[in-house]
Amino acid sequence: MRFFDKTRVELFFHGGKLYRDGKSGIRMWRMNLVITLKAAEVITCDEIIMRNYEALETRENWIEEIKIAKEVPDHLVEFFSLKDHNAPILRLGKCTLADLKMTRIEGCSELWIKVEHENTDALHAFVKDYAFQRFWAEFAPVQIALPNIPPARMAVMPANGKGKPN
Repeated sequence: MRFFDKTRVELFFHGGKLYRDGKSGIRMWRMNLVITLKAAEVITCDEIIMRNYEALETRENWIEEIKIAKEVPDHLVEFFSLKDHNAPILRLGKCTLADLKMTRIEGCSELWIKVEHENTDALHAFVKDYAFQRFWAEFAPVQIALPNIPPARMAVMPANGKGKPN
């Protein structure tokens, strides 16, 4: 899922909860993030988010909440203290984005996300330092790794999609 592709969005860290995963026994953080939606940023998302944003913004619909997705696995998240900083204050690899929903209250449209990640010392310190504050984030899907084949031996399909690989 395309989620604020190549866009750094401002968000509010609405707290988090440390819990133990019932299956693996691993301690996990579930962080609640709130993004105030802006049309210029929403166009960098998948069509499902754009369509729901349009429905939410159409005042005649009287929609106050739209549930988008229960779970979006395998995303990388980088957090920045300022919009123009180059170095992230925290980089999370392979997170699950959960319980995505859009809300509109008094003319303000927001996207609520729960980010779930295994507990680390850096993440724990980040939660303590940045809970209930505003900062910026970038999201990117985890790319599927290509097999470890030397570049000269990688097969390339002809442009027309037919025939044997080169």
